[in-house]
Amino acid sequence: EFEKAIKIVPDDFRVNFFLGVAYSRVGRNEEAVRVLEKARQINPKDINAISQLALVYDGLKKYEESDRLYEEGLKIDPTNALILNNYGYSLADRDIQIERALEMAKKAVAAQPDNTSYLDTIGWVYFRLGDYKQAEMYIKKAIEKGEVSAVVHEHLGDVYYKMKDLERALEQWKIALKMDENNVALRDKIARGSL
Repeated sequence: EFEKAIKIVPDDFRVNFFLGVAYSRVGRNEEAVRVLEKARQINPKDINAISQLALVYDGLKKYEESDRLYEEGLKIDPTNALILNNYGYSLADRDIQIERALEMAKKAVAAQPDNTSYLDTIGWVYFRLGDYKQAEMYIKKAIEKGEVSAVVHEHLGDVYYKMKDLERALEQWKIALKMDENNVALRDKIARGSL
């Protein structure tokens, strides 16, 4: 259906944008890039298209492109919580510009204090900073709020490991593995009993 729609209305911003979102949700990132770039050609200043495309490039590990888009998005809307969160997480995950990542994460959490993704991000930034108490507090809060991905449990396990609590680390890693059974790196981490 989507493919048909794209052929019928090739220059429609919304069709391209929603098709891009759909592609990225099912992990077809190359196709997502193609249609999201088209959406941006039609409407270059649309913050949602910029944000989504940055996220897809980030997932493809094309960090030069994703960082450029995140920066562009922040110029348009410096308070956009989603961009602040996603960019902050990306920086923390790559272990670069951690102080800046913390500023971004704080703003995102201030805007949406109950958002589990944002709570995990700020926790992960504190982890990178070596502040394991703060990391534990925020990541646990994310888990207490409800539906979280396997990554959040893995993050909490990493925090416990750094706090020298291997029992609780393994417990969280095993929860994460149940949720994401194909995660080989996580399986290895459990087998080793270390990061």
